Amino acid sequence: MKGEVDEIMHNVRLTDSLEIDLIFRLGNKVGIAEIKTGGKALRKRGIDQLNTAGGREYLGTYTKKFYITDREYTENYMANKILAEERNIVIIELKNSENTDQLQSLDEDDKEQLIKTVVGEMQR
Repeated sequence: MKGEVDEIMHNVRLTDSLEIDLIFRLGNKVGIAEIKTGGKALRKRGIDQLNTAGGREYLGTYTKKFYITDREYTENYMANKILAEERNIVIIELKNSENTDQLQSLDEDDKEQLIKTVVGEMQR
């Protein structure tokens, strides 16, 4: 994704208790992302982090928010997907890269999906 956006930073601490996995800029638009894998992808903590960081007290309500996970949410875990959508968080389900250590090595289809989704949303 590095060549697709103008600027990217990772593991950015906004406060002692609020850290964001990725912050990126495309033109004059800012996006933030939380990356969750394994069991952490099934919890709502990442959604809460994005919602807080994208609030007016921090990065602002015009910040695009992305929740990147290594799995497709099935009907047993739809609550997180619904919660994210209600908070204007774009979910990117990279189901072909499941169980890769923190998504360090992405499947080519997942990589294409990630770039296409992020760039498409940022250009809106």
